[in-house]
Amino acid sequence: MKVELINHTNDPIAAIENAASTCYDSMPSGEGKIFRHCYKSGHHSVLEFAEFSFRISGVSRALTHQLVRHRMASYAQRSQRYCVEDGFEFVTPGSVLAKPEADVIYQSVIDNIQKSYN
Repeated sequence: MKVELINHTNDPIAAIENAASTCYDSMPSGEGKIFRHCYKSGHHSVLEFAEFSFRISGVSRALTHQLVRHRMASYAQRSQRYCVEDGFEFVTPGSVLAKPEADVIYQSVIDNIQKSYN
């Protein structure tokens, strides 16, 4: 797995405090007090005003499916409809790697998937 930070909010605490201060009709503390109060009290929606963009590669489609089920992020995922999948990468589960006979069957299935896709 490779994770690369490709963009981020320059001052995430200030961004969160600016948003949260609107909710509380106050001024940002400049010290993170409003941020800490929001976090501790469960007012997590204001955390969305701090943005971090990552490029994640070398993971399974099953893993990315779990990621997209959570609200605290937005996703742009490589399309399997519009991108050529020649020589696609895949993840072999450790339980399969632990059994040579299972690995042979798994690799055969992957080869058949690639042939069928082509």
